[in-house]
Amino acid sequence: MRAVTPTGSAAVARGPARLRDTVPLALPLLFALLIGLLAATGVQGQERLRLRCAAVEAGNEVLCARGAESAETLLARVGIALAGGNPVQGTASTFGIRLGSLPRIGTTLRVTAARIETARFGAGAPDGSASGTVPSFDFDVNVGLFSGFSPWATVGGLASIDLLGSVGVARTPDRFDGSPFGWALGARLGILRESFTAPGLSLSATYRRFGETSFDGGAVNYTVDGASMWSLRGAIGKRIGLFGLTGGVGYDLLSADAILNIDGPLSSSTLQDDDLEARRWTAFANAGWTFIIFSVTGEVGWQQGGDGEDGSPAANAFGAGAIYGGIALRIAI
Repeated sequence: MRAVTPTGSAAVARGPARLRDTVPLALPLLFALLIGLLAATGVQGQERLRLRCAAVEAGNEVLCARGAESAETLLARVGIALAGGNPVQGTASTFGIRLGSLPRIGTTLRVTAARIETARFGAGAPDGSASGTVPSFDFDVNVGLFSGFSPWATVGGLASIDLLGSVGVARTPDRFDGSPFGWALGARLGILRESFTAPGLSLSATYRRFGETSFDGGAVNYTVDGASMWSLRGAIGKRIGLFGLTGGVGYDLLSADAILNIDGPLSSSTLQDDDLEARRWTAFANAGWTFIIFSVTGEVGWQQGGDGEDGSPAANAFGAGAIYGGIALRIAI
């Protein structure tokens, strides 16, 4: 008997089905490519800005270099305050689809605060550090788009997809100026959905923008504006009864425009750069309590410091890591 080749509506129906099966399986490769591109990017913008300080007026080179480091620190700390650690507080699982094509939706009210320590400048050189706390107030949303695959009976969520969104505003401490508003869009890719036998495991990528902030350091003033932030996160978590623990690591790449004004002992200098960058690793942990559709989560995390050139107080402040943390109330339906 001759085999029959599917034609007409059957062939048309099989095409979209193949597409739906192929696209989610390709997403892990896209995430790996994005991580590789960010990690392989060349010299940091902060280093380029610091190297340009050799061209400023005589006597202002040290002030300029420490100002560049401090501007990068401000960029990184405001960014982590707005982003936090876990992009969906209290869980490492994607949502998926609940009934038919109806997506599940989660909304989160979140407060996150990051510790900042940056250089304080005297008349001729950095003379210590200025410190404070940067809190942010955020509204986060995650929407399930694809439930993924179930390779085994109790294991599911492979290649599932959630959309992520966030809006928020940060407040800067004394001697800083600005309350930058930020927004973010991204996606979370499920590796495993949490079940009785398996933890939740996921990767996520978000793109964030936020506004201007500045610092009056006395002999050095600087402004950071037009900031963008790529955030990659990997998270794993498991609940036992009403309580759950989630942990993870992440990598942030931030860039912004920067203006440095230096009032040195002999002359004044102004330096402008449209490619200031900050790169930071981060680690975080969540502990949460869930009741039906409500959950309350606390987060604590650490953000990597920079690479100061010497042992001065200003360089030590730049090179130190920072603690951040917060609390979130989430509703999932």
